[in-house]
Amino acid sequence: MTKPSKFIAHTFLLSAVLLFVNCSATKKATADTTAPSSIPMVVEGCNAVATIQNFTNEPGCQYLFRLQDGTLLLPGELPETDVPFYKNAGVKIGYEVLDKDESIVSKAVCTSQDHIVKITCIEEYVIPQDGVPTSHEDCVNIKNPYRFQWMRNAITQWNPTRINEYVYTLGFIYEVKHKDGSTLYDSLGNEMCTTTDNTDCTSLLETLESPKVILVVNN
Repeated sequence: MTKPSKFIAHTFLLSAVLLFVNCSATKKATADTTAPSSIPMVVEGCNAVATIQNFTNEPGCQYLFRLQDGTLLLPGELPETDVPFYKNAGVKIGYEVLDKDESIVSKAVCTSQDHIVKITCIEEYVIPQDGVPTSHEDCVNIKNPYRFQWMRNAITQWNPTRINEYVYTLGFIYEVKHKDGSTLYDSLGNEMCTTTDNTDCTSLLETLESPKVILVVNN
């Protein structure tokens, strides 16, 4: 497993050139004649929930954003960000649809999207799952880490050597040990801290006792 990609602004400068210039034949984007778009044309702030979908195997696509209604958004512009990009990662985004009327001239190399958008805001977000506790009080120890999407995401992101579970005052704390240190999560899947970035994280880890090993990976 490899660590997920992190997209920054200059990556999408190239994408923008491909999106609006590198065309076999430019054309005006026409309105959808089958059904009108049901999504807002503009979402201010990080208020739209989406999952990141990996389309890197398709020319010109890279990563697309899937909204909760299934709409796929191709980012033509993206602000500089440290949000990790990997399949099914949850995010909250703000966006502006660029191909919203016939005055927009565009011919994207990628053909899998429903809309081309300018991403104006992006932040990480843990998407609640059916069967996943909604409060710390409801949490129970994890017997199968692959049952939970947030844990699968953490495994993909960090490529850990081990995951430890600690009983804590609010449910449990999970230590994902990786080559750069340890990253701690609460029992709802919220990332708490990483030891390499935060001395308080190291101090917290030192107070935890009697770890239960729930995953060992031989990398």
